[in-house]
Amino acid sequence: MRLVVLTFFLIGCYFPISGWGQVGMLSKGNWVKIAVPNEGVYQLTGAQFKAMGFAGKLNANQVQLFGMDLTKLSEKVPNALPDSLTEIAIEMQDGGDGIFDDQDQFLFYAQGHYKWVHTNQLEAPIRQKITSNDSLYFFLRVGLNGKRIASFNKTGSASKIVQTYSAKWLIEKDSINILSSGKIWLGDPMGNGLGKKTTQSFQLNMEGLQINTPITLQSQLAASTYQTDASFSIKLNDQLLSTKLLSPVSGFLFDDAYKIRFDSSTILLDKSKVQKVGQSLSNMNLQVDFNAATGSTGWIDYLALQGQRIIGFWGNTGFGFDYQSSNASSQMIEFEIQNATTQTKVWDLTQYLQPVALNTQLGQNSIATFKVVDTAQKYFYVFESNKINSAQFSSLIRNDSSFSLSPVDYIIITAPDYFPAAKALQAFHEKQNGYKVGLFNATQVYNEMASGQTSPIAIRNFLKYFLEQSKLKNQVSPAYVLLLGMGNFSAQKIQVNKELPVYTSEVSNAILTSYSSDDFYAIQEPGNQIQFTQTIDSISLAIGRIPARTIAEANKMVEKLIQYQSNKKMGLWQNQLTWVADDADYNLHLQDAEEIIGNLKTKTANWNHKKLYLDLFKASQTLTGSTYPDVNKAIQEAVQAGTLVLNYTGHGNYLRLTEEAVISKSEMQSWDNAGKLPIMVTASCDFAPYDQPGSAPIGFDALMQNDKGIIALVAANRLVFAYSNKQINDAFMQALLVPNSDGQFRTIGQALQAAKKYNFSINGDRLNAFKFGLMGDPAMRIVQPKYQIKCTELNQLPWSDTIYLKAGGKYTLKGNLSVKSQTLQNFKGAIDMVLWDAPSTKKTLANQATSQSVAIETQEKALFKGKATVQNGQFEISFILPGNLPSSTSSALKLQLYAYNDTADASMQFQSIFIQGTTTQNNQDTIGPIIKTYVNDTSFKSGDWVSTPSTLFVRLKDSSGIQSSGNELGHDLKLIIDDSVVKNYNLNAFFTYNENQYQSGEIQYPLPVLEAGKHQLILKAWDLLGNVSKDTILIEVPSKKNKNIRNLSISPNPVQTNAKISFELNNSVDPILMQLEVFDASGRRHFSLSQQIQPKGNKIVMDWGGQSSNGGVLPPGKYFFKVMVQQNGLVEQMLKGFLKSNKNTV
Repeated sequence: MRLVVLTFFLIGCYFPISGWGQVGMLSKGNWVKIAVPNEGVYQLTGAQFKAMGFAGKLNANQVQLFGMDLTKLSEKVPNALPDSLTEIAIEMQDGGDGIFDDQDQFLFYAQGHYKWVHTNQLEAPIRQKITSNDSLYFFLRVGLNGKRIASFNKTGSASKIVQTYSAKWLIEKDSINILSSGKIWLGDPMGNGLGKKTTQSFQLNMEGLQINTPITLQSQLAASTYQTDASFSIKLNDQLLSTKLLSPVSGFLFDDAYKIRFDSSTILLDKSKVQKVGQSLSNMNLQVDFNAATGSTGWIDYLALQGQRIIGFWGNTGFGFDYQSSNASSQMIEFEIQNATTQTKVWDLTQYLQPVALNTQLGQNSIATFKVVDTAQKYFYVFESNKINSAQFSSLIRNDSSFSLSPVDYIIITAPDYFPAAKALQAFHEKQNGYKVGLFNATQVYNEMASGQTSPIAIRNFLKYFLEQSKLKNQVSPAYVLLLGMGNFSAQKIQVNKELPVYTSEVSNAILTSYSSDDFYAIQEPGNQIQFTQTIDSISLAIGRIPARTIAEANKMVEKLIQYQSNKKMGLWQNQLTWVADDADYNLHLQDAEEIIGNLKTKTANWNHKKLYLDLFKASQTLTGSTYPDVNKAIQEAVQAGTLVLNYTGHGNYLRLTEEAVISKSEMQSWDNAGKLPIMVTASCDFAPYDQPGSAPIGFDALMQNDKGIIALVAANRLVFAYSNKQINDAFMQALLVPNSDGQFRTIGQALQAAKKYNFSINGDRLNAFKFGLMGDPAMRIVQPKYQIKCTELNQLPWSDTIYLKAGGKYTLKGNLSVKSQTLQNFKGAIDMVLWDAPSTKKTLANQATSQSVAIETQEKALFKGKATVQNGQFEISFILPGNLPSSTSSALKLQLYAYNDTADASMQFQSIFIQGTTTQNNQDTIGPIIKTYVNDTSFKSGDWVSTPSTLFVRLKDSSGIQSSGNELGHDLKLIIDDSVVKNYNLNAFFTYNENQYQSGEIQYPLPVLEAGKHQLILKAWDLLGNVSKDTILIEVPSKKNKNIRNLSISPNPVQTNAKISFELNNSVDPILMQLEVFDASGRRHFSLSQQIQPKGNKIVMDWGGQSSNGGVLPPGKYFFKVMVQQNGLVEQMLKGFLKSNKNTV
């Protein structure tokens, strides 16, 4: 925070020297970064220069200073190459020997934090910030002959004498940003109540003020008050300057958080009130009084006074002022400076990069004069050459040979802490995709493009530089940009080592129209300005951000991206889309999801659609409202089974989705889906506030904290509208999932870029679109197969364009893998097959008062799910159909095939299969499936300890096949825990036939979290003839009160040669140090083993060969073995006896 009470100086406009700096110059040679706090002339001595690392005898002519005219940093896109670092002329004082000795110095000018802009020549200029950083930066080197300040010594009589200038006094304190959004920071709160004051006073030195001339008061004030107006009264000493009224806010949720008002008024001062007899103008009191109803709050954004002041030193050692003439004569004019000395100097800074030293003459009464040619506009800085502050060392600039401006496809800009992670991603894209990737430290970009200011304009202009260079040189143009680092809407508070700046809107008080957007960087058409949203028609780059908050998160996210794009866990999940839609709102969200799915289906049949609309599930009523436990469970199951995209439409925020929290932090933390990571899309409010480092969005945790969760997130960072959300969601899903004519898919960044371009083309809500961003790698493509699968035979008949099957029939399907119609004869791997039942309809339940019951078409029941081997690019797979399928010539089944090995994959979807008739069933089979149920592995025994996380493992076998389609009412694969209706789980989706089998298969299902204690698990299964079986096991969830180990055993006993030693472990998550020892009856130790183990469940099983430590065979007899376990600092041990027999002993 900075309280500014300044006497102003600053420019209405500069006339900079034309031309651009050389981008990338800091990457070569020895450079030092120096800092100054405010506007002024500063010095740097030779001793300071050497202390910064410039050793040896220094040629004064080769000292160079570089910086930028920060007034040129505009949010408007430049027409051509943007400005960058440029040399600034200095005044070298080397004593005339050309050597920069310790006692020598050079002087330079630094502009301030503000500029004053004339919007109307008849009105006073308005203040604008040109930087929010506390310091202004410059760059030093010893290089070529440096630029030096020129002198102006022209003489002649003056056509007029100028004695006054338009002085400016600014009061501004940046204390609070009410919405944590937008550029406007307000001062301390005013009003009645804790921490507030009704009056604020500011002391101003206004010596030299011409009281007999008008003074202009500019104010920007804010207030939050209800029902009645708030008023601000502003007085200068005893004269009331102005009273400002601000209207009340409505108090509605989406209305303004406060009202803000800018005013400018001109007042003629009353000397009797402003300056009483004997009172000095050096201690003027500017007082602001706030009056409003109890509970109201007021704030000062800024106050500015502008009035005519005699040119002179009034308690300061330097000041700037501008001169404007509406009828410049081009003749000599003279300026007078009061309270001057022999040390008084004046620089003409009309051209900021090339100051001109003016000839100053000291006359009588301490009045100095200088002359210049009368032009329309001038800016001068007056200072005392013996009262100059020194610049301070900021940092050394490290040479970076990797800082290359060669043509690139992809640009990564990273916060410094995450450079190693970015380097790994760069290497991956260059090797995997053949991209030319430019990697840049964000600090380099700020230095090169904004003279060290952490400004989003620096990044935008850096990207503009690449685009313009590619045009000028007819070279490859960058397509992708990745920002690596959490954003921060506050340029004042940004942590430069781990955060990146964010464009944030001018609007700061309206929750619906205040926003941040990374599209600012990608909007590159000359003259475009994102502030004027409806004028934007294109986005030039596909942009994404990894909002890493720590080095660990950056590393983990890059690791996940590399693993995902290496496609290590290939499978049918890559064709699965999961849709979640909120309830209520007259079915709005459900209808939006249905329309998006319908539009997608008209363009591609590639995808399976799993619909988890809340209103398709029964709601549970609690004291705090409705919940949807079955939806929570269904989402978890869908994610863990694997889904390419998880798409949500409805209400939400960054802590949960839906009022019922079907997706929350705890839900996402429970997802166990490593290697099967979805792209998450949320057409909802505020799910990805990447500019709020103080928040903890659950989506970011799922993105970056471990191997599980999600791989990318497309979401909004502010409140958004449902209708506009549907537009961007619809356009994005089509852009992502509809391949081009060559079968290629866009990258995820290109898909969002295309969606926004489409939104602009239909004159959609651009502001709403700007709020959506990509959290992820813009160059990432959805994982999709490389090759095709071709079916050739079905039951020894040629495959045809339309296939007819009989219910209850047994079939054998043959086919091959191909590329360009050629069989991949060297392909060896596996193939997964799913035959989906024909579409059916479900009725929504109208759980909410504003919901309506409607029919929803689904195709989610699998008639067969199995796998087979692929040899020499060919496969054969057999299956049996359920006997109760109805005949139809209009409702088609869908066949999905997916083949894979360690390096390649292939797929096929076929949707022209119909049921026609029924095959006679083998009714002699009256026995249900054989069921064997375990937890974690086959060493499990009923009653064992089972803690979270654990996996239910079931083996099923039946000559008539296993019923898992869900199309036979009540004949589902079911897990029932403790005979509970609530703990009743449908496992159909988790059943898969064994490889090359259609009569046996397995279920692997992650068990839910259960309370400590004993629980009964019942597994029910049916075969395709309707025969049922069940298997019952008991488990015990250990509590923290239990011992850490139990049930030590050895098998077989007596031991002959080989034995298995096992025990149960309370804590199945943390690693253990286990020591095993074997003793005889006399206590002599024969065997010892120490081992570090990472548990995979609650049971630890080890193999022992029945030998001593030296490999000898133990003689028959009675022995004891002891197991000692150390875990988390706690040590427990158990002792057990056993018999050792000879191999042939009975």
